[in-house]
Amino acid sequence: MLWRLRGIPSVLLPDSHRCCRWTALRARNTATSADPHLVAVVGGGAAGVFAAIRAKQVAGDRCRVMVFEAGPEMLPKVRISGGGRCNAQQDPQKTISDIAKGYPRGSRELLGPLHRFSPADTHQWFTDRGVSLKTEADGRVFPTTDKSETIISCLLSAARQQKVELYTKHKVTNMERSEEDGQWSIAVKRSSSSDLQVAPSSLLVACGSSRPLWSVVEGLGHHVIPPVPSLFTLRLAKDDAETSLLEQCAGISMQSVRMRLDVVSHREGGGRRGKSGGGSVKLVDEGPMLITQGPGLSGPVTLRLSAFAARHLHESAYECAVTINWTGGAFKSGDQVLPQLMVAKDELTMKALGTFCPLQNVPIPRRLWRVLLEVSDIPPTMRWADVSKAKLRGLAERLVAHRMRVVGKGAFKEEFTTSGGIRCRDINWKTMESKILPNLYFAGEFVDVDGITGGYNLQSAWTTGWIAGEAIGRTALMHSSDDRQ
Repeated sequence: MLWRLRGIPSVLLPDSHRCCRWTALRARNTATSADPHLVAVVGGGAAGVFAAIRAKQVAGDRCRVMVFEAGPEMLPKVRISGGGRCNAQQDPQKTISDIAKGYPRGSRELLGPLHRFSPADTHQWFTDRGVSLKTEADGRVFPTTDKSETIISCLLSAARQQKVELYTKHKVTNMERSEEDGQWSIAVKRSSSSDLQVAPSSLLVACGSSRPLWSVVEGLGHHVIPPVPSLFTLRLAKDDAETSLLEQCAGISMQSVRMRLDVVSHREGGGRRGKSGGGSVKLVDEGPMLITQGPGLSGPVTLRLSAFAARHLHESAYECAVTINWTGGAFKSGDQVLPQLMVAKDELTMKALGTFCPLQNVPIPRRLWRVLLEVSDIPPTMRWADVSKAKLRGLAERLVAHRMRVVGKGAFKEEFTTSGGIRCRDINWKTMESKILPNLYFAGEFVDVDGITGGYNLQSAWTTGWIAGEAIGRTALMHSSDDRQ
């Protein structure tokens, strides 16, 4: 006889995660009407926990939900989101179409789900449970406490109220489906006791970027888009005359620059590297930017572009050209900048050029301004009266189109995101159920959906988790009704 689960001792869990002891549940072919619909959730992240809560809300005691997390604690990425403040979502006032544009991969597929569980719904969900949220100027939403623990405590409290069973240090290593009766079976490795074999009626995989489980699911007939890094900083060439002096500006933050990436990848479409003539992409964005040591570039505009160019950059070995308009949207060409520089030449005759940037409404810090002068072959100590028009024209062009060479990438602190995962067309986006195998669901970063920085990835987790949980809960109700008949 196949048993779904033998007793899991609650002493393996921290007090905050402790739950009642499991009793043995029989396999479907011997189940009675009193047996709840058993649901296994692989992954204790945002999507998995949120889905578990929703499934229990829908089905109540007619389903039993257990969440297996391989790590020592639930919701690990929620804890580090937003530098520990938890950037829980994006601005709930934005339109769904605008929110969907924040997903380099999966924007089309998420349109429908976002209408069913939107950022406004997310905001309401947390507010209804006593979490006070604030929306910052850039559209990011945080708890007013500025602590991720606020969001974590809310989720764990909701899970306990719904009697969701949470298990840490329980790693799912395999998933199988019986060809005879369609029964799912998963292998769970425990750190301090014997392994488990669990046979759930519904199975949700929401364990983030897991190469081993991607391989398992691929073996079950699904197509997995190979993962590549997304959301990362850019490293500039040290030996380049255009960038070598920029390291002196490490730590400088610009409120708004216009950045363009020109990437030539080594493959086009799905071919292997070097097999075809290659492809190219030009991406442009505007926003805050940070100059880092190395020298390098970071900040929201850099991270957004790295996400949208993730696959092209991977194929180019993270080498490309970056062009920066240091004036942001103030000037679009050197011809627009030059007249103001000529006015400064006439009015500031005896002052040194390196004293300050004379452009109106363009707050370029003095340290950066002096480096831009040097790169333009103008000594910062030179007087405005002595600089030639030709030199000023060169400076004007560099201010709006400073082209530099990117030679590599760096990680975005601990909030490392990958693009890749279960192919979107293998999923029914109305339920998050596999189109290939029944009673198998996917959510969160396990799917080939990823967002830019600013709460987009967590919003995707809430949305896909809620939809999967809703579908699983309704399935549990349907099976319970069938059993009672």
